[in-house]
Amino acid sequence: MEQMVKDHPDVVTVVKYGKTYESRDISLLKIGLNTGKEKKAIWMDCGIHAREWIAPAFCQYFVREILQKYKTDAKMEEMMKNVDFYVTPVLNIDGYIYTWENKTTRLWRKNRSPGPEDCSCYGTDLNRNFDANWGSE
Repeated sequence: MEQMVKDHPDVVTVVKYGKTYESRDISLLKIGLNTGKEKKAIWMDCGIHAREWIAPAFCQYFVREILQKYKTDAKMEEMMKNVDFYVTPVLNIDGYIYTWENKTTRLWRKNRSPGPEDCSCYGTDLNRNFDANWGSE
């Protein structure tokens, strides 16, 4: 993320917007041309499930592609003038690191927070905790 800011300081900034259970910073890349006017936003987060290693790789690919093309592709340049992209490459940082470091739990999906006191379960499945009408049409 810091390399993207260094390579493209005219369009990329890093915003720290939270902390994980294990006190790691949750950061995003804000990507867009500063036009001085209000713009629409596109939000993208990857790596909400720790075991899905391809998702953070895709986010990195996406960021690289838009940053390489906006100076040579008129449509991409126009989009960068009208939209800000907010990209969190790894949302579940604790769980993601856990799957890399703990060889016996490669398929760990959740974060690393402890469960309720009366439960032996560990971790929270992050996308199951949004008020999003789960199980309905």
